[in-house]
Amino acid sequence: MKKSVLNFISLLMVAATVFSLVSCGKTTPENPDGEEPITSKSTTQIPVEIVDIPTDKGELVKMLNSAIEYVELYCYRYTKRAVCKVDGLNVGTLSTASNAAQAFRSIFGQKDVSIEYEYNTSRDSFAANFPQSGYTVNEVSSITAQQDDGTIILTAEFPSENNPSDKSGQLHKLSNDYLSVENVNKALTEFNSSAASVSVTASDIKIKATINAKDSSLQSLEVSFTQRFNLTGVTLVKIEGSGVTGASHTTVIYSSIGV
Repeated sequence: MKKSVLNFISLLMVAATVFSLVSCGKTTPENPDGEEPITSKSTTQIPVEIVDIPTDKGELVKMLNSAIEYVELYCYRYTKRAVCKVDGLNVGTLSTASNAAQAFRSIFGQKDVSIEYEYNTSRDSFAANFPQSGYTVNEVSSITAQQDDGTIILTAEFPSENNPSDKSGQLHKLSNDYLSVENVNKALTEFNSSAASVSVTASDIKIKATINAKDSSLQSLEVSFTQRFNLTGVTLVKIEGSGVTGASHTTVIYSSIGV
């Protein structure tokens, strides 16, 4: 009986030692937000050399989706620089206010910001600030590919959109830096201002992906688009005006994409 007890205790000690070794071999990174560990992302990528560039539109769209999904599947960091310049600004009778032009440049999104995103720091921000994949042939106006030494440059153009929003269209999938009618009205409110009507059109919507031909990895991504604004019955603080028009040109560059 005594020998059986000793054998049982010995087995428990061996089991505890094995469990301890297994636990040490699978260390999980700290996760203060209670999210899934970063090991949920694939840590290995099978290099696929691109020998022949497809000419079929459907295959090129698949290549674009794969380039975006490369970041979704394998990458843990990237740098995003968003530059928006406002021009063609016409503030009408509101020009009597010294800060009118500056205010509407801000309302129409003028900026130049650069931020580094880390998957392990904030997954929500990491995903929300990178373009989404899943484009179909019908959603793309045109797409071309050309080889430049060891890289392939893939350029896709998308249809223009009236009053773009996250409920329809493609612009919201490409960038969260576009402005909707709701965004403009919210910005007006922050300036204690308002407009009887707001319309926004988006055109020249493009995405350019630079892909390493040796292993199909994404080296950089660039999204660009132009938005035009037309506001009527505008009141800036307490100054009433007839209308305000302007255009913004936005370029978003993703670089330093790494695993």
